[in-house]
Amino acid sequence: MTATVSDINVRAHVLLNEAGVPDASRRWTDAELFLWVTDAQREIGQAIPSAISETTTLTLIAGPRQTIPPRWDKLLRVVRNTNGPTIRTTSAAMVRNRTTPLTLNAGQQQSIPSHWEVLNALWQNEGGAEIRKISPEEIRFLTEDISLTPGALQTVPSHFAALTNLASKWGTCRFIDKASYDAASPGWLVSLTPSATPNEWMYQPTTDKRRFWVSPPAAVGTTVTVSGMLVPGSVYSGTRQYDYVDEYLYAPERDPRIFWVVPAVNAGTTVLASGALTFEAWYSDAGNTATIVEEWFYHPTQDRRTFYVNPGVAEGVQIEAIGHKIVPPVLSLTDALLVPGRFISAVSLYVAHRAMQKQVDYALGGIANAFIQEYAASIKLAETTEGGM
Repeated sequence: MTATVSDINVRAHVLLNEAGVPDASRRWTDAELFLWVTDAQREIGQAIPSAISETTTLTLIAGPRQTIPPRWDKLLRVVRNTNGPTIRTTSAAMVRNRTTPLTLNAGQQQSIPSHWEVLNALWQNEGGAEIRKISPEEIRFLTEDISLTPGALQTVPSHFAALTNLASKWGTCRFIDKASYDAASPGWLVSLTPSATPNEWMYQPTTDKRRFWVSPPAAVGTTVTVSGMLVPGSVYSGTRQYDYVDEYLYAPERDPRIFWVVPAVNAGTTVLASGALTFEAWYSDAGNTATIVEEWFYHPTQDRRTFYVNPGVAEGVQIEAIGHKIVPPVLSLTDALLVPGRFISAVSLYVAHRAMQKQVDYALGGIANAFIQEYAASIKLAETTEGGM
């Protein structure tokens, strides 16, 4: 049996000690009670969504974007296709993820595909070797060949924070203390013949991290191998290019369109990567020909009237969904309640509470508060009650 506003009216006047009192002598008019009945149903719907929800069949339009029925305030759940398969819940972020082979350009600096919004990860090389992600702050070490300028004084490459070792083509050079060497051989800078094979090197990082010396002084064309710590955030890996990636750096807060690979790669190197499509790219990719909905998402804080299905469907596909109905204003005693009959007591207690709040003496005396406590207990009881009117 469907409960009406008249049922609430009778109960509310009993709670307010106005049963049998002529309408003209009552403190609270029907118009006021109507307003509070509407408020009560909305409050109950917020606390217990199933109290004002319904399950129905929705006929979809072509594509991924869909609209909830006008009688609904919001969508609660998409359940299944009417021809059987259930539909899983997803999100706008999850549905746009793609994992695909990515072909790289020559060098270290790379761009994410134009139809991607962000890069999620580089997973592995074409041959299967995994790729490690590094952070801009991570301390990394590098060994590479560098060309020396003629003479003894040399400059540390800009991508190195500090050097840890130096070797010539004949092996490791001996590290010596410059002050001691200067004292023992005061004229070495001009007396020694330049050579392509330094025997010693000197470096004082506590006072000067950007310069070092070699002895004998370097001849034109001298090449040595240096090792050291890279500048934090640097992804420099020398001039050679390879067909694989060991590590990658991606800092979208700096530039969401660029990432770096280590070592530098040859053009055409392929890696397995994942990224998030732009919403426009996903919408186009979703299509409008599917006959089965696989997943759905809905973000009511952004758009309460719109939800999306994936893949995009052909016009006329039907699904079963649950929605939260709009509570219409109560206009007369004959209006039916939107909430089930088992909530009659809760609605009546809420109306009595609001009525008592209007009377200062009752409100201060705690009567209004007592009614709201009984209301809270009543909706919990109604929620656990199966069936009802």
